Amino acid sequence: MRTFLVKRFTALTFWLLFSQVKSNIKEMEYLSHTMASPFNFKCFLRSKNEKEEILRQAQNDKIRKTLSVKLNKTYVSIVVKDRIDKKHVKR
Repeated sequence: MRTFLVKRFTALTFWLLFSQVKSNIKEMEYLSHTMASPFNFKCFLRSKNEKEEILRQAQNDKIRKTLSVKLNKTYVSIVVKDRIDKKHVKR
């Protein structure tokens, strides 16, 4: 499991992060969707169920949004850190 922390997640950020592993992406369906601004991104996912699970997890987690992509036997997790995290943190 690899985790990347980014302050602003963009399509460019996605491609930069996955440039090192994109050679492992084979026979994957190309899907794209949009989350709340400014988190617009494109993502490779194996199935519709995987996409729905990731969206459900992202919607349930108001502090951070986590996207996971399964690359053969390698799991890569991207943690998107929201700009307003500090307002949600309980003290």
